[in-house]
Amino acid sequence: MDFRISIFRFLSIFFAIASGGSSAVAQEIAATESGAANLLVDAKWLSENNNAETVRLISLGQTKQEYLKAHIPNALFVDWKTQISDPSRSDLFNLPPQKNVEDLLSSWGVTPEMVVVVSDNRSNRISTRLFWTLKVHGHERIKILDGGLQAWQRAGNELTTSIISVVPTDYQFASPSKNVTAANFVDTPTVRGAIGAGATLIDGRPQPQYTGAEPGIAFHTNKPHKRVGHIKSAINVPWKANFTKDGKFKSVEDLRAIYAEAGVTSDQQIITYCNEGLHAAPAWFVLKELLGFPNVKLYDDSMGVWANRYDTPMEQTEPLLD
Repeated sequence: MDFRISIFRFLSIFFAIASGGSSAVAQEIAATESGAANLLVDAKWLSENNNAETVRLISLGQTKQEYLKAHIPNALFVDWKTQISDPSRSDLFNLPPQKNVEDLLSSWGVTPEMVVVVSDNRSNRISTRLFWTLKVHGHERIKILDGGLQAWQRAGNELTTSIISVVPTDYQFASPSKNVTAANFVDTPTVRGAIGAGATLIDGRPQPQYTGAEPGIAFHTNKPHKRVGHIKSAINVPWKANFTKDGKFKSVEDLRAIYAEAGVTSDQQIITYCNEGLHAAPAWFVLKELLGFPNVKLYDDSMGVWANRYDTPMEQTEPLLD
């Protein structure tokens, strides 16, 4: 795959240069690079903006004990297992109701004008889920510290034990978020209707879970699903394919090549899913936010519902060769 990605990158650059930068390829590359630059920040950017009153840094992925021992200065601790999912559905990792998200943002001292910067120590996957959650409900100013806590430390920055205090706000979304939600969220009946209707379903789980060689397991509960395999017609792009070994997003050229090789194009209706909705977020973020594909939605219930029913179509496949 690395060789094919290199060829794809070479051809993209070649055609961009040959056309003087005016070709669709050149414009597309420029747009995606601009999107990545606006949404992904590095340790240098954070060190320069971390003290700004308009920026609020959120720490995900650490336990409370780990956070108290050492964290990025000005970072607020958030328990990702309990605070960014629907508390009424503890068996699933579902989108919390709008009021819950408003209360959470209020407790962080956030206003609609502020930039929420999300950092985690689990290869950006939890960050992309919180990004999706905030975006679905209507908060637009969100960035991800690419590489999270480890990237901050690798840059030579210090951690702290100090905990900042914030003045709570009364955060309220400007308007009902139904339109924003519909553009990014799908439920089980919608997925059922999408099968065979031309939609592209992307399974973000490890290959053995996709093929059915191993049972799917919800990451936050560690419970296996009743049925194995994947949603009928789905393709497999494991969530790890989006990241480098150090937990950062791959370049936009590499990401575009990965999904192109899988047959995913910008004119398709795309639905991402996984075991619980958490590992579906990296593919959604990459395709929708970094690459600018217009019609990308996340199946929130994912296999936590689909694979535990017996009226939803599933299939198993032979293991794929690398």
